[in-house]
Amino acid sequence: MGGLFLPLMIYLQSDLGYSPLAAGAATVPMFALSSLCARLAGKWSDITSPRTLAALGFALLIAGTSSLAWLLHPDISLGALMPSLLVAGIGVGLVSAPLAGIATRTLEPSLVGAASGVFNTTRQLGGALGSAATGVLLQAHLGSTPTTATQAALAFPAAALLVGPVCCAVVRPAAATAQTI
Repeated sequence: MGGLFLPLMIYLQSDLGYSPLAAGAATVPMFALSSLCARLAGKWSDITSPRTLAALGFALLIAGTSSLAWLLHPDISLGALMPSLLVAGIGVGLVSAPLAGIATRTLEPSLVGAASGVFNTTRQLGGALGSAATGVLLQAHLGSTPTTATQAALAFPAAALLVGPVCCAVVRPAAATAQTI
């Protein structure tokens, strides 16, 4: 998920001419919607399948990231990009809480803290590696136009995110008798 932001920030600044502050501010609606959806997804995952919520979130994140890559050109307005950013924001929100629940839901209470630590460490490591790989792709394509480089760099996280719904499909649902926290 982290691979989306590096090329997006570079694109907003180098192609659209935004200042660093304006580029960051342009993504505030996405993050606000992501926060709201994460809160709702946390509640919904207690009453519905967290696998389904996470898979839907991954699908929306893939759609948002792919549509951003497809829409980018030097003359596009932020308003034209905003629907894709908002779809990606909803996707991030729907992925976050259900995945944490899936990772810890059926564990003994004494193991939840350790499992949460492993889950968050793995999530951070994946985000760092994904961002680094996206940065390498961006750098490799910078000889072309910044727009083309950004499109190539966004293709990687869109493709890598395809693993998410597959993983959600193979995770076994929690047993009805399992202890939930």
